[in-house]
Amino acid sequence: SAHRPQPTNSRRRWSSTTPANCRKNSPGGSARNWAGPVTESRATPLVVRAALDAARSALAAGDTATAEAQCRRALAAGDDGALAWTLLGQCLRRSEPDAALAAFNRALASDPRCADAHFHLGNLHREQLRAADAVAAYERALAGAPGHPSILNNLGLALELAGDGERAIATYRQVLQRQPAHRQALGNLAHLLCGRRDY
Repeated sequence: SAHRPQPTNSRRRWSSTTPANCRKNSPGGSARNWAGPVTESRATPLVVRAALDAARSALAAGDTATAEAQCRRALAAGDDGALAWTLLGQCLRRSEPDAALAAFNRALASDPRCADAHFHLGNLHREQLRAADAVAAYERALAGAPGHPSILNNLGLALELAGDGERAIATYRQVLQRQPAHRQALGNLAHLLCGRRDY
């Protein structure tokens, strides 16, 4: 029978390395549309940078609560840029998918070409089984970061979810042309071919 990808994928198969090309907004940008309390009247570059650096470190360590708090600190300090909203969306993706969706949309309102925001939005759509939306988000991410292996790998997963195995195979092979030892793409391609009995 044809391979049916699961709603969520193991860390072995899923790529989390991102293009991180969001344009950094001035830390003095408005936070007037943010629903949380504004505790600092004026942002300073050091406050925002420190908060976002701390959020990245906490997120990498799996501490989403600290990462979320640091993102909100940056937003409260007046940063309304794509990076802060993208990081916040990552923090909320598992626990509050609707809030994560809103955060990614805010990121893209700030910078419509932010490949990182499109990438993580694609991950959210895929986890929610919205295959077509996931494919579209990854394709927009690739427009900002052409050939990025992590985006291509996750696009392959979304294509599997959409039932387009042939294109998924081609996408994994595209990753491997660039990085022959790419572990996730190798595993995903092997898994798909085995499921199709295409040895």
